[in-house]
Amino acid sequence: DPAIRSLDRAEQLHPNNAAGLRLWGQALYWSGREFEAISALHRAIKLNPLDPRSYPFLARAYHAAGQEHRDEGNLVAADSSFQRAIETWHQALSFDPENADHIRSLGIGYFSAGLLDDAENALLRAADLRPGDGVTQGNLGAVYLGQGRLDEAETAFEQAVAIDSLRAEWWGNLSLLYDKQNRPEA
Repeated sequence: DPAIRSLDRAEQLHPNNAAGLRLWGQALYWSGREFEAISALHRAIKLNPLDPRSYPFLARAYHAAGQEHRDEGNLVAADSSFQRAIETWHQALSFDPENADHIRSLGIGYFSAGLLDDAENALLRAADLRPGDGVTQGNLGAVYLGQGRLDEAETAFEQAVAIDSLRAEWWGNLSLLYDKQNRPEA
């Protein structure tokens, strides 16, 4: 909140400062104000389209907006936000095509948009770049689960749990998988 207040004031004093707008957008995103973050980050990008630091936060803000729309039951707005997140991840990757975090996030965006084959391809690429990433493996498991590829989902979830055993969602997804396989003992 103190950062946002300072950056609000900076924006009032100098509304065309791209770096200030980027930082303001980041702070708004981190505080859960993704719709305001989108506006600030768009302005930052318009002022300085060659600064690669704004694009990942804009993509994250679009993704968060999509999740909020989905939670509200507005599936059309959710899909639109997820598509914008995907487009923005592509823009971020144009600056750094081998960034495993960006590629993983693109895969998660595809997954959220229901584009499971595209999600799988992006997550496999991210896993190749960073094999020890539990988040990538866990999301790859979710994609496989969504595709009905239960054996591959189990392998990915087990890898995710082995890498990052404190992440409850991997254990929950593994339980869902065992339920689908009719393996209550597991």
